[in-house]
Amino acid sequence: MREERIFCLGRPIVDIMVEIRESHLESLGLRESQKDEISDEEVRGPIQALAGKADYFFVSSGGIETNLAVNISFLGIGVDFIGTVGNDHLGSIFMDGLMLEKSPNLNLFLTLKEGKTASILFIRAISDSGERQDIKVVNYGVSDYLPSDVSIKSILSRATIFFSSLFSTNTFETVAVWEDAVRTAKKLGKKIIIDLGGINTIPRSILKQVVGVVRECADIISTNTGECEFIQNYGKEEISSIFSKTKLILVTRRKSDCVILDKGKRIYIPFPTEKIPDESEKIFETGSTDAFCAGFIFALLKGASLEQAGEIAAGVSLTKIRYPESHLTKTSLSDCRRIICI
Repeated sequence: MREERIFCLGRPIVDIMVEIRESHLESLGLRESQKDEISDEEVRGPIQALAGKADYFFVSSGGIETNLAVNISFLGIGVDFIGTVGNDHLGSIFMDGLMLEKSPNLNLFLTLKEGKTASILFIRAISDSGERQDIKVVNYGVSDYLPSDVSIKSILSRATIFFSSLFSTNTFETVAVWEDAVRTAKKLGKKIIIDLGGINTIPRSILKQVVGVVRECADIISTNTGECEFIQNYGKEEISSIFSKTKLILVTRRKSDCVILDKGKRIYIPFPTEKIPDESEKIFETGSTDAFCAGFIFALLKGASLEQAGEIAAGVSLTKIRYPESHLTKTSLSDCRRIICI
């Protein structure tokens, strides 16, 4: 029996998670409305200033494909990860983070490019009255370009599963490489898993093309309620009708539950309430959906039923939320293994 192996193609991103007093945030010139892309020059100042004034500041390697690759490799599945990082200090942080956490099951094929590594600022501003305001600021950096100098086909040929997200398709430079990789995986008979994360960032001029590739090729789709609503508004149909050829659709609903759509059948997986973090805790949910997907894929590959896979994935996702400073590589990993054994 052939050993399962996952091929991940996507954007390596440095995640910067910050909790800061609202008054400090205003003095830095960042606003609630500033939720889209900023330039390389604009991103330098805020990162340095936030580090000096924040109550909580953490930097880690991230991105949908990175998170899934690291998480599932530590659960024991072999992974090949392909992406592009810049030759700046953020690129060094990304590489150092992965090297510290590196699993023997993870192979990295990273192209180093002149320029700035992609980053996302996740800022939580706290007012004097305790109200929270979440701000997300993106800088795409060199991840505007997926690697074209790596033999995707030769690396993909040894995998059994292809995984990528729609966040890796939202520029004209990336969409061609991404589509070619997906179609190559289809021709080679690989199982294709697509995460809809980033679908709302795709230009309208190429959205139809990208959705068409997913409709034609995806075996499993992973998404959350916000992305699900976006695609349903775009397609004017239920998500199960838009992706009628897709075998399974996973829809996570924050920390509460997950819905698995299996050919018209709906399976509800509640998250264990005793493990859901309290709203007062300093919790960042960054990467929790990716951890859910990793746990679900792992469980399916080990022969679990859909219900069992959903329950295992819920536990893995909540563990990630509990330990935001790691993927599944430190104390959190023992928790996950305990969940899987149960």
